Amino acid sequence: MITHRFIASLRRLFFPALLMMGTVVMPAHAGMTDWPGGPFGAVFRPDANASVAQRQEKNDTIFQELFLPSFNQSPDQLYDLDFLFLGGLGLPSTLDKGMASYTRLAAQGDAEAQFIFGAMLFQGLALNRDIDSATELWQLAASQGYVKAQHALGIAYMAGLITLNGGGDEGVDDGAEATKWFQQAIEAGNTDAQALIGVRYFAGMGVDQDFAKAREWLAKAADLGNAEALYLQGVMFAKGYGQDVDEAKAVELWLAAARGHTRAQLALARAYAFGLGVDIDQETSRQWLLQAARRGIAQAQTGLALVFLTGQGVDINYDQAMRWLYQATDQDFALAQEVLGLLHWEGVAVQRHRIQAVEWIEKAADQSRPSAIYRMAIIYARGLSVRQDDDRAFELNRLAAELGHAESQYSLALSYNSGETIEKDEVEALRLFKMAADQNHAEAQFRIGKMYADGTGVDKDNVEALKWYEMAANNGSSLGQVSLGKAYSDGEGVDADPVKAREWLEKAAAQGNAVAEYFLGRYYLEGDVFDQDYILARRWLRRAAKNNQAEAQLKLGYIYLLGVGVEGDAKKALQWIRVAALSKNKEAQTILTKLEDIEQYRVDALDDIQTIYREGSAQSVEGDLFDRSLDDLRTSLVAGNAASQFEKILRAAEAGDTAQQFLAGLAQMFAMGTPMDMASAAHWIHLSAENGFSLAQLQLAALPVSEFLPLYAFEKLDWLEQAADQDFIQAQVAMGHAYRYSQGVEQDLNEAASWYERAAALGSKEGQFRLGAMYAGGQGVEKDEAKAVHYWQQAAEQGSPTAQSRLGTAYRNGAGVDQDIDLAIHWWEKAAEQGRLEAQYSLGYLYTTNIANKRDYALAAEWLQRAVDKGHANAHFEMGVLYYYGNGVEKDPQKAAELWQPVADMGNAKAQTRLGRLYEDGKGVEQDYAKARALYQKARLKRNGEAYYRLGQMYYRGRGVAADDEKAFEYWSAVAPFEHARAQYWLGYLYYNGEGTTKDLTQAAHWWQEAANRGNTAAQVGLGTMRISGTGLEADIVKGVMWMILAADKGDEIAQLNLAKLTAGLDPTILAEGQRRAQVWKVEHR
Repeated sequence: MITHRFIASLRRLFFPALLMMGTVVMPAHAGMTDWPGGPFGAVFRPDANASVAQRQEKNDTIFQELFLPSFNQSPDQLYDLDFLFLGGLGLPSTLDKGMASYTRLAAQGDAEAQFIFGAMLFQGLALNRDIDSATELWQLAASQGYVKAQHALGIAYMAGLITLNGGGDEGVDDGAEATKWFQQAIEAGNTDAQALIGVRYFAGMGVDQDFAKAREWLAKAADLGNAEALYLQGVMFAKGYGQDVDEAKAVELWLAAARGHTRAQLALARAYAFGLGVDIDQETSRQWLLQAARRGIAQAQTGLALVFLTGQGVDINYDQAMRWLYQATDQDFALAQEVLGLLHWEGVAVQRHRIQAVEWIEKAADQSRPSAIYRMAIIYARGLSVRQDDDRAFELNRLAAELGHAESQYSLALSYNSGETIEKDEVEALRLFKMAADQNHAEAQFRIGKMYADGTGVDKDNVEALKWYEMAANNGSSLGQVSLGKAYSDGEGVDADPVKAREWLEKAAAQGNAVAEYFLGRYYLEGDVFDQDYILARRWLRRAAKNNQAEAQLKLGYIYLLGVGVEGDAKKALQWIRVAALSKNKEAQTILTKLEDIEQYRVDALDDIQTIYREGSAQSVEGDLFDRSLDDLRTSLVAGNAASQFEKILRAAEAGDTAQQFLAGLAQMFAMGTPMDMASAAHWIHLSAENGFSLAQLQLAALPVSEFLPLYAFEKLDWLEQAADQDFIQAQVAMGHAYRYSQGVEQDLNEAASWYERAAALGSKEGQFRLGAMYAGGQGVEKDEAKAVHYWQQAAEQGSPTAQSRLGTAYRNGAGVDQDIDLAIHWWEKAAEQGRLEAQYSLGYLYTTNIANKRDYALAAEWLQRAVDKGHANAHFEMGVLYYYGNGVEKDPQKAAELWQPVADMGNAKAQTRLGRLYEDGKGVEQDYAKARALYQKARLKRNGEAYYRLGQMYYRGRGVAADDEKAFEYWSAVAPFEHARAQYWLGYLYYNGEGTTKDLTQAAHWWQEAANRGNTAAQVGLGTMRISGTGLEADIVKGVMWMILAADKGDEIAQLNLAKLTAGLDPTILAEGQRRAQVWKVEHR
């Protein structure tokens, strides 16, 4: 079944599913119906913000993508019957004498008349087409030595004319007879016959395809100056058919054939346009196009139109472009029809007219032009100037894919691969990806590599994945380039090669890929893949951070926090960590809750390590030597004499104390009383682990000892298991993490749950929380929300803020327990007081609602502000709403704008829409329609319904743009099916008045009904009016009165006025029935 979600996937064609690599999200390229400028992108409309060079580069791409594919024909596609007979190789296209004269002369045995009369019968000129009679007449003329008849018979036998009209033995092709007649024509000096024998072998028409024989016959004809033979020899050299590619030789042959041979002229135009065998020369290319266009060749006329539309060696000239384009459309040339449709869609060179645009594109689609079919799929998917039809959209997209359209193949493959919109079928996804990849679709090639890398639909094969990544990378896919760089850095499917890793990552970074920038910075920082270079590390990380790459932002924070290659700067560190927290990076949010200054940070880190040590041990360790050493180091940090304390620790470490060895490494890692020295820190932690100290073993397992800062990591799971086997609780939890998140082992959710359960049984609040989460999600255990609550309760009572927050949410939603808003608030408050951001936000948001009569805007503002101070993006948004309406705070649209701006910049669609409305109305900011529209467009790309609605209003009312009812109709049509009541009302309004679309009262009633059912009073008034007047709906005064009452009760002045007029002369029983129905409606629609 085709669902709306499938259509949504079509719309996201250039925004496909995200690729996860570790914890780093890698975005894909841009999408099918959300290209800038409309569903097809601004193909011809110039971008006002682009430079001259950028505009020309875009125009060059348009010219190439539209013009070049028309030359990509296989040998069997180059020749058909109409070409063979009507392309100057046999038959006349006009008659010099009347029908009676040719009939009489033919009957008298005149060979020329017999040939021409046969031609008339063949072409259906003045008579019905009759190929059998035509053939008989040609045989009579040929037997008299008439060369043209011999030639025509050779073609007839070569092409199997009996099959053409379905008569006789279908599929019969008398090759010997064809050769006989060609041979007679050749002996009479007809070079076309020699060329046609070459064509026959070239295209495999009735014989096995044989390029060597084709070349032999073509050479004979070419030596005698036959233009078709010269042209086809050029094709064989250009394409490498039966010989090495030699584009220069191809051009030489085409030049020899070009006088009067339009296909040679077209081939030369292509060669000079794209530098194939000659230097690029746009003027010469245009001259060859002009010669062919003047001979009425539609392909050349369209090519000339594209030259003038895109400025290929000439100034853009729309008059000239349209002159040639209309000549091509008059011949029903599909490419010309599609181009004309695009021009009408964008309003370039012609007046914008969406309905005509669709009509022209549909004409091209009806001729099986794949790109036009694909565009029609988009049109039906979004209901653009046609009734929305998801099934039709799917079928068209599939048809375009079957016809070889790479984007359609890629789109369908994404849907089959994700299984979100249609039934998941990884085999079909791979087949379609490969079809697109065969056309050098770079993102499809990347996706195939990803499937092999992940073992999705195929056996996991890193070598095969690498092959596809390399193809994608060479074709310009930044995702492929990143993946290839990662493969060379990690040695997956190939020997590790830092030089190649850097080369590919830099190529991806040059395209602005933030993930590539992040990995370059990380590798320079860590010194594992590249030689350590802190300057380059900061440079790349800063570029990635400015591209909103959260991990890079966090890394920069760490660099400034610890003074890695720079002087420590807590202020800068906090700035970057706060930005990362706004990007919803959980680690950054955690750090931000406790990090105030660098010294306090070190103290907090020691507190955390001490907690892990105490909680991780199955028996009490409080007060032992290591525990006291942590206390002493903390005290010395506060007192400012940590250097002397470090000396004591170092002496004990050198004497063999395993705990002090770990502490020595810790101090060197955090620069506590000693300069930072990561190499020495690694030495001491290794030594401590080898001597059996659990905390050191935990650290060497590549897991953080402190929740604030990931320490030096060696990624050896055996260290972790050693600590876990000593019943070190934190190690058991970490083992659960390892199996849960595939850290050093294959993912095994059952094993993960088992480790969490062991830790939970020993009293680990983290183990209890994690086990609860596994039960909540049914991961590794049977889903059981009650058990989830049971374990969260245990952890929450031990003070786990995460468990307290989740427990509060369980009580809020009634998941695993009866809903209890008071208990939800109780647990959220406990978590929030410990700095749990999500709890602070949840409390604040709860108090903005009136659930269980708990609305309290003052408390909402208090809790939301706490979350805002820690960078919680949704809290920013909700706090802005409070300031906008003056709920719990003084009304301040400017403050609302300040709160919404940073989260809008981070891509929050609701904030973008709200901020756009401020700019549209000039509230709290200076009115700026351009900024409003830009913000709405950003939100629209994330499928935000309100953004669609506001864009429709701007176009309908002409706010910052020319008023455009069709554009308003387009936006409201897109969002109305998704229950946006105001859009539904306005869509009905357009249908009712015939604005932006054909007047359609049935559609008007439908959309007003949808909006009225959602309480929209304007729609209720409209629907009531239609019912009372019987306009577009069956008259029903009771229903009409009901709708008026409903709208009037909500304060609609028009409804109140209408109701007052109605009641003056209305039968009281009708009014009473209308009131009764209104009350029933209110109950049913609470």
